[in-house]
Amino acid sequence: MPSEGIVYVATGREYIEEACQSARSVAAAGGDLHTTVLSDEPFSAPHVDDVRPLEDPAYGVDDSIVGPELSPYDRTLFLDTDTHVREDVSGVFDLLERFDIAAAHNPGSRTARKGYSPADVPEAFPQYNTGVILFADRPAVADCFSAWERIYRANRAETFRGLNQPAFRAALYDSDLDIATLPPEYNLRIRYQGSAGFLTDSPKIVHGRHPAGLARVGDAIAAEEGMRVYSQREWPISVTTRQPSLGYYLRTLPTEGGRPHTFRGRFLESIRKRGLRDTLARVGRDIKGALTS
Repeated sequence: MPSEGIVYVATGREYIEEACQSARSVAAAGGDLHTTVLSDEPFSAPHVDDVRPLEDPAYGVDDSIVGPELSPYDRTLFLDTDTHVREDVSGVFDLLERFDIAAAHNPGSRTARKGYSPADVPEAFPQYNTGVILFADRPAVADCFSAWERIYRANRAETFRGLNQPAFRAALYDSDLDIATLPPEYNLRIRYQGSAGFLTDSPKIVHGRHPAGLARVGDAIAAEEGMRVYSQREWPISVTTRQPSLGYYLRTLPTEGGRPHTFRGRFLESIRKRGLRDTLARVGRDIKGALTS
């Protein structure tokens, strides 16, 4: 058995098929990562290397609390079944040379909006999304996952929509784990009922559900470069780049002065460094971008 791999939990045919689809995306992205599915029924599928029984499944959020004792790997990347891996993510395991666990901030809420919320956790401590979690097989990590499950079960009835993230936040805060925060590209959340998010680089793991499919949405977001915001204002996804609009230029230029960081200052500096012709070509490119932004 390899020392590193990806683990899914899938109960019921719908989620099994979803896990298999995600595993196919892992294989297509490269990296030669081993995959294991913990399930309530045996099955075999291409790109799923191992299927293991999930003992006493609850058929709910409870089942997704997968600690080191349930994973066959020394270093595990847990993925929800509703994920699509666009690029090789094998390098993420290098984080575990320095950290015990890694996850991305939950974009929809910094803390629990309703229901159970741990009173002793400062508001500034973030809520992490539990659909993509990287962790090592270490005693302190196992203790944290046990605490997570215990806190969740004790407060499940009061937890908004039964989500396990508030309990995860409490368990992390009370632990001594070294926590790494994954950038949004490693857990790009797409919610069926509407999403908005920010990224800078190419998305690696797209997480959620969308009627057009995660692959199409991920490719559309990846088609733009640099800092950008995505939302579901258009079909299948709307992407807004950092390119200023023409209106922004027109309102700024008459009043900004000529300091080095301003448009006017940068224009003069570009003439000095590149010459007038190259500078005008760059200005034309920027104006074209502004007209289409």
